[in-house]
Amino acid sequence: MQLTHDDYTIGWIAALSDELAAAQALLDTEHITLAVPGDHNTYTLGSIGPHNIVVTGLPEGVIGTNAAGNAGVNLIRSFPNIRFVFMVGVGGGVPAAGVRLGDIVVSSPQGQTGGVIQYDLGTNIQEAEFVRKGVLQAPPPQILTALKALRANARRRGYKFMEFYEQMLQENPLLRPDFERPMEDDLYLADYLHIGHRADCLMCDSSKIVQRTARSATAVHYGLIASGNAVIRNAVLRDQLFEKEGIICFEMEAAGLMNSLGCLIIRGISDYCDTHKNKDWQPYATAIAAAFAKELLLVIPVQQVDTPLKNRTLDGGTTYHTKFTEGSNAGLQIGHNSGNIYYGGPRSS
Repeated sequence: MQLTHDDYTIGWIAALSDELAAAQALLDTEHITLAVPGDHNTYTLGSIGPHNIVVTGLPEGVIGTNAAGNAGVNLIRSFPNIRFVFMVGVGGGVPAAGVRLGDIVVSSPQGQTGGVIQYDLGTNIQEAEFVRKGVLQAPPPQILTALKALRANARRRGYKFMEFYEQMLQENPLLRPDFERPMEDDLYLADYLHIGHRADCLMCDSSKIVQRTARSATAVHYGLIASGNAVIRNAVLRDQLFEKEGIICFEMEAAGLMNSLGCLIIRGISDYCDTHKNKDWQPYATAIAAAFAKELLLVIPVQQVDTPLKNRTLDGGTTYHTKFTEGSNAGLQIGHNSGNIYYGGPRSS
């Protein structure tokens, strides 16, 4: 039976090509593509367990919160029954929080935050600290309850994402050379800057490497993720924001989605947000984060996402699925009226 746009209930957004490749490789089945008139996204359709998934990436060479927000707008416009979205890919980790290369960080509500903060949105006051503003929403309840169930299961039986990762490599042998776990995980002192213009650290002083107990297993961390439009290559700032805010991971897309869609952020750690960062760990970090996302999806009961949406009524009798409240898409409403898809602000009859 040919599926329709209404049959897809979970979105998956990837920023980089490796992130998109990992998402595609972890689908249980791929489906025939559907026409999406007026939509600039390119979609891969498929399923994981009982869930029908829509996977899309950002335009080549484009990253940041605005690009992610635009991708989300098109996604729910073309697939109006999407309940929530996973943003899955790489991020920079905070070693003071016990995070290492190849680990997984999952956005989780902390204190008054929903699990993600936009660290570069606020006010710079002369001779005073930067004042961060704005609050981003938490993931929807069905994701948070599934996360709790997954963590409880893992306490008793361990995680299964490594099995999904190994299966991905077996079924996609072309990925293996690049997506296998690297060996070196060197952390330099926060105040020691990278030497030379090469991406590797051959010219760096090895005496500045922090001595740590070796660890090869991937650990999962739940906590606060910082999102913004600037790449962080500043270990001193990284540690300051950890001490001040409790941030354990940095990335560049989540803030464009959190107040627009029910969204969970899953990041594989590929660098330490310092001047020594390179791309050696990106493929593995991408793949292991995607494998975790698959494990989480298999915990979510299909009954929580396959029932019709309860739409709310706007002026003039128009019903809608979602309303964007902040960011570049603020005020945009997406819904339907008499069977026709409707985009824009409220309209009267």
